[in-house]
Amino acid sequence: MIAFYPAAIVALVSLVVVWVLRARALTNKNNKIPNLPGLVPFAGNIALFTKPTSFIAMLEEAAARCAIKSGLAAVRVPTLTNLWGKRFVLVDDVKVAKLILARRPLTYDRPHVLLKALKGRLDGVKAPSVFSALGQNEWGRARRLVSPAFNHANVQSMLPDCLDLAASVVQKWLTTSDDVSIDSLETFNNLTFSVITRVGFGLSSVDTVRPDHQASLSDPREGAPQPPPTLLNDVKDPIEFAGKWIRNPFTKYHDMIFARDEIAAITLSRKRLNKYFHDLLEFQQQQSSTNDDHSLINKLATSIDDTTNADNIKTSRKLTSEEVISNIMTFYFAGIDTTAIGLAWSVLFLAADPDLQRRVAHESREAGIAAWIEAELEKRVRLSPAEQNKMSSDELSSLSSSAHPLSDVSLTTLVSSYNNENPLRLAHGVFMEALRMHGPAPILGAELAAESTELAGETFKKGELFFMMLRRMQMDSTYTPRADEFLPERWTGEVPELEPAPELKNVLSSLMFGGGPRVCPGRHLSELEASITLSAICALLELSPTSPELPPEETVFTQKPESANIRVTPRH
Repeated sequence: MIAFYPAAIVALVSLVVVWVLRARALTNKNNKIPNLPGLVPFAGNIALFTKPTSFIAMLEEAAARCAIKSGLAAVRVPTLTNLWGKRFVLVDDVKVAKLILARRPLTYDRPHVLLKALKGRLDGVKAPSVFSALGQNEWGRARRLVSPAFNHANVQSMLPDCLDLAASVVQKWLTTSDDVSIDSLETFNNLTFSVITRVGFGLSSVDTVRPDHQASLSDPREGAPQPPPTLLNDVKDPIEFAGKWIRNPFTKYHDMIFARDEIAAITLSRKRLNKYFHDLLEFQQQQSSTNDDHSLINKLATSIDDTTNADNIKTSRKLTSEEVISNIMTFYFAGIDTTAIGLAWSVLFLAADPDLQRRVAHESREAGIAAWIEAELEKRVRLSPAEQNKMSSDELSSLSSSAHPLSDVSLTTLVSSYNNENPLRLAHGVFMEALRMHGPAPILGAELAAESTELAGETFKKGELFFMMLRRMQMDSTYTPRADEFLPERWTGEVPELEPAPELKNVLSSLMFGGGPRVCPGRHLSELEASITLSAICALLELSPTSPELPPEETVFTQKPESANIRVTPRH
């Protein structure tokens, strides 16, 4: 027993020496890619998982500590299969990230670890969606089938819905007393949920934003299945729960033992959601399709998948129910949280800047938004929802003082950055600047799908994982002048000295939506609804903060403000 202690001490010292030498070897193995090797064997940089809600902030700090000319650094995360931890390469350079984004999904693709965590929650087990489809052929097919629902004509047709729901935001906030703070993120979650339900299913009557006594979540079509009242939570909860497992892989094993009730509730949500989508799809397929139905579910249900097999024989088939539902689920997942978070940060910045609010309000009046919203709210006061439902669209339109504003402006103009012809350029700039500084996805993962490739002078092999530090690139003054300041004017095309270099404009304006071929197909709808909503809010309301400081961020599945409370009063 006495001899055991010296032997144990020698063994421990030897282990420490080996670990230090190995750590130095990992750090110096490639001077162009400095490593943060971690503290103890198998654990890697386990500190990244000590506070999951700060996961992205800690990754950004790691990238900042290792920032070098090549734009690459690396961290090692806990794993039981590699003594020194699994390496993730942090990409901190716009030009390097541009190469990766442009070569998705050929050379790079979605990380398998992400798709594994979302399997069965985001899409069907055997039916990958446009989000989870891998490889050029599978993803190209999925994108080809989904894209028609998001062409410019279809998105432009959503302008009246965006105006109608923006009026509902103003109506709801006007009913709030001055001394009560408003959770803007909750409001915007309902807004984006209503927009997506209208676009996805063509349910033009859905409006969960209005005050409770006027809110509507129903399908007025005869014989149509009714959305469950828990539809919004049924969509969000499973994804946020999966987000815990992505941020901290060890949580999965903990939850299987200690959170079985929560897992059971999430499973029930998923089953309820699946049943509703299957019933709705069955109903949709029984209806006669018309050219006026631009809903995503109709586009998918009637899409023909033309494929050519290895023998060069062309075959055609309709999508399976599972494939349609997978893409609908992805649409909900991608469109609710992301736009809502961008809007929440937008109003937090607006609340802190009364002069910016006044300038957006002036723009709103010039564009005709303010007058239309006022007329719409007056109509709602005069008529109950039940009375409105009995009237035709022509009768309802006749009650407004004018036709929908901006109907003669092209979508390209309404959602374009650096364009001084956009009548809502400042409102659009507020949203884009909020996304630049506090995007819901400040990092974007990629996995090397090719056998090997060269990047920034280094060779990487298949399976290498990358984190593109999107926010750090957008907040880098090397690319964006006065990058640490909130300046919506940089997006309006009226202050060239605030804009990034011409060769980087396109990539920097699309980073928050993914960029490259796999850029978000719903990007233009997001920008349209956000620009109109912010314009309507500033036109009729004055915003004020509940705290002198902006709230901290937290990582759930997306990155969002811990609190998005503001106070509102009518604008006089």
